[in-house]
Amino acid sequence: MLGIFVKSPWPNFYKNGMKTWEIRSYPTDYRGDVVLIEPGTNKIICKMFLKDCIPLNKERWEMNFEKHRTSCSYEELPYKKDNSPAFAWILEKPFSLTEPISLERLSSRSCIEVPDSILNEAVLTPICF
Repeated sequence: MLGIFVKSPWPNFYKNGMKTWEIRSYPTDYRGDVVLIEPGTNKIICKMFLKDCIPLNKERWEMNFEKHRTSCSYEELPYKKDNSPAFAWILEKPFSLTEPISLERLSSRSCIEVPDSILNEAVLTPICF
């Protein structure tokens, strides 16, 4: 399973069902279960499903505020590099963890591989939007 480190304040938006797009400077071909991890604490805060990855343009950005919740304009997006688009990682099926799970972060990468078994003992509750 993929573990995605998500900077503050976004972990709270995900675990409260307020955000479904994770904005990144690069695309991914991965589709499947993901856990969102809060850097610093290295705690898994929720589980979701990565459904798709799409390039962003100004119109798509402006029409989908409720999915990304980022207050900057498309032109100010720090994730666009060398005139290439930023990408929305489309997440769905959110589940909160009754108790966050800590893990050890062995690299500074923004995504890591997490064994599926890490959630074996977890109590997952669906997050309703």
